[in-house]
Amino acid sequence: MNLNQKQELMEFMRRKHYSERTIVIYIRCFNSITDEWDTDEPKLLYEHIKKALCSFDKTSLRSTAINFRAAAHIWFLMKTGMTVKEFKIKNQKCDLFGNLLEDFYDYSTKFKKVIPATARAEISHVKVFLTYCNAFSIDNISKIDAYKIRDYVCTELSLLQPSSIGRYITSIRNFFRFLEYKNININSEIFHIPLSSADWNKRKMPVTLNKDEEKRLRTHYCMDTARDKRNNAIVLLMLDGGLRCSEIPEIRISDIKWSNGTLCINHTKTKQIREIPITKELGLALEDYILHFRFNFGDDHLFLNIGNLNKNTPMNCEGVRRIIRQAFKKENITGDWKGTHALRRTAASRIYNSGAGLKVTADILGHASLEATVQYVKVDINSLRMAVSTWAGGDTNEN
Repeated sequence: MNLNQKQELMEFMRRKHYSERTIVIYIRCFNSITDEWDTDEPKLLYEHIKKALCSFDKTSLRSTAINFRAAAHIWFLMKTGMTVKEFKIKNQKCDLFGNLLEDFYDYSTKFKKVIPATARAEISHVKVFLTYCNAFSIDNISKIDAYKIRDYVCTELSLLQPSSIGRYITSIRNFFRFLEYKNININSEIFHIPLSSADWNKRKMPVTLNKDEEKRLRTHYCMDTARDKRNNAIVLLMLDGGLRCSEIPEIRISDIKWSNGTLCINHTKTKQIREIPITKELGLALEDYILHFRFNFGDDHLFLNIGNLNKNTPMNCEGVRRIIRQAFKKENITGDWKGTHALRRTAASRIYNSGAGLKVTADILGHASLEATVQYVKVDINSLRMAVSTWAGGDTNEN
C-alpha cells in the first residue's frame, strides 16, 4: 500500500471518528499489502481479504490477526461503500429457501417472543453458516451434523471474541430447534453442542465456577457494613436466582413478595415478567440488608450507591459488574471466561442438575423455552420451589 492509499484510509477513519491511536495501529497492518487491494470490486477485494486472513497461522499473535481483520474490513467499507457482512449477505444463495427463513423469523418473534432485532441477527448468522455449508436445499440442511458446526466455528469464527462465537452457536441451535418444530429431518446430535462458546480447538472449556470458587464468592463480602451487606445480596441474587447484571439495578423493594417468598423481576431482556423463589440464604441476606443497612431515602430501588459519588442514587449495571469483578480479583478467581455471567451459568447448572428440568431452568433464568415444540408458559412457582431451598420466612410472614 502506497502513501496516498494510507492517507486516504486515515482520512476515512477520521470521518468515522476512530481514535488516532487506533488509526496508527490499523495503518501498520497494511505495510505488507500489495496494490491488488486498490480495487472497488467487492468480490475481488473480499477474496484478497479472505486469502490474507488465512495466512495467519497458529503461531501468529491473536491480537495481530484481530487488528488486521478489523483494518481490512474498514478498507473494504471505504472502497465498496458496504460492510463485509452486507456483502456476504447480499451474495448468499439463501433466497432458495427465503420462505423458510421468514418462517424462522415469525417463529422467533411471535412464538418465542424474541425481540425483532435479535431475530434478524439470528437470521444473518444462519445465512452465513448455511452458505459456508453450501446448504441451499432442505436435503442439504438435513445432512449438517455437529462436526460441520465445529469446523465452521474453528475456521470461520476463529478470530471473533468468545462472546460473539457463542452468539453464532446459539443462533444456529435455535434455527435447528425451529426445523425440528417444523418436522424437518435434522441430526439430533446438534443439540449436544454447548450453549456457551467453548474453545473447541482445546476441547471443552469450563463454563461455571467450581465449588470452592462459589463458596469463596458467597462469603467474600462478609463485613458488617452497608456496602458489604448490599454487595453480598447482589452476589446471592446472581448465584441463587441466576439474574442478569442488567436486571439487578431495576429491582424495587416492592418487588419482593415476602409472604410468598418470591421475587418479581419486571425489567427483563425478553420483556417478560417472571417470578422466582427466594432461597433461604438470599432471603436472610435481603432481610438483613433492608432492615438494618438500607435506610429510606425516598427511592424504592433496592440497591443504591453508597460512595460519595452519586450517593443514595440507584445503582447502574456497570456498578453491579464492578462488585463481581472486585470479588473475583481479590479471591484470585481467574480465567478468560470468568466474567460476571459465570455466576448466572453456575446458577443454571445447579438448578438443572437438581432435577428441575430444562423447562423450569429456562423459566427461572427468563429464557424462552428450549423445547421448541412446547409453547412458553408462565412460571410454575410450585415447581420452582422444588429446584431450590425456599426462604424459610415465607409462610410465617403471611398475614
